[in-house]
Amino acid sequence: MEMIQLMDPEAAYDGDDLLPSPYPMDVDDDYYFEKIPYLIKIGVYPDSLFTNALGHIAFMAVECELQTFEDIIDKLIDLGAVVTSEALYYATFQAQRICQVTPRFKLLLEKYEPDCGTKFTHFKDLLSSIRRNGDVKVLHLLLDRGVFVTTEALWFALQGVNYGPMVPGVEELFKAVKPGNPLLHRFFDELDQSMYPGDLYGDNFQSVFEMMRELGFRTTEATIERMITENGPNIARLMKRLIEKS
Repeated sequence: MEMIQLMDPEAAYDGDDLLPSPYPMDVDDDYYFEKIPYLIKIGVYPDSLFTNALGHIAFMAVECELQTFEDIIDKLIDLGAVVTSEALYYATFQAQRICQVTPRFKLLLEKYEPDCGTKFTHFKDLLSSIRRNGDVKVLHLLLDRGVFVTTEALWFALQGVNYGPMVPGVEELFKAVKPGNPLLHRFFDELDQSMYPGDLYGDNFQSVFEMMRELGFRTTEATIERMITENGPNIARLMKRLIEKS
């Protein structure tokens, strides 16, 4: 079995989100697969090590070793590793660019189990990438897989309209909030001051809030009053078209 080829982490990634963990070099890495479970058992490594290792390999493995990559991923999953939203995001790295539909990403997406209790934490990064290049493929695939949309994701998408008309991805995010989702009624209630630096400005929001109304987003007079106090008049004025009728 060929050893998995890895990118130089310093050349590929400049950040501290990706925590280093021991990871196997190939599916027949006997030392790793025989010794690491024992070291986890006696407390040398945490129970999350295999999940962390999966995320590390998702980011670092090069495309030409896809079969080796899949074999190792499957073995890690057999040992209890979970495909996390972070691993999915790391797997979109290719050729010094992030948010690309790579073979690694597509493979991991098939093994990902959406969980309403676990937030996908990289919507902001995806939307920022979409604003730069207009490529919504990764976002579409995530939404099709059932990844849960968060309050933070919707608010970041809404803020982007401050700078111009809706970019690709904004409408898709809001439409992914289906009937029965509590966000339809709680979106504005769940916002806090740490999420927004100021009011919403510009004429582009008229169409966005009209879309939100048609999709079933609603709010209350009490929430609007809070927004007037905490944020400013513009968003409160826009929210009035979403008032829930008694």
